Amino acid sequence: MCSVVVARIIGTSSSMTTPGTAACSPFLGFCGVYGPSAVRTRTQNVPGWDVGGGFRVRLKSFWVVAETRYNVAATRYHPTTFVPVVVGIAW
Repeated sequence: MCSVVVARIIGTSSSMTTPGTAACSPFLGFCGVYGPSAVRTRTQNVPGWDVGGGFRVRLKSFWVVAETRYNVAATRYHPTTFVPVVVGIAW
């Protein structure tokens, strides 16, 4: 187990958050709302921790490797957790 600092970036990019112009095209068969997009982001730098493990198996002239980790970041309202899985080969 080791201590880590996690940077979390939360953002949206959507044209539905600001007023726009509605347009329908009978030729294409759809309607849409078009307008300027709103981009909002927020960054948090918080402490966190992780634990994990993996293995490596030799197959003839190369290695097959796999690793997984359980990561936790102590974000403001609820801890953010994620489990990345890495699979690969080495030679």
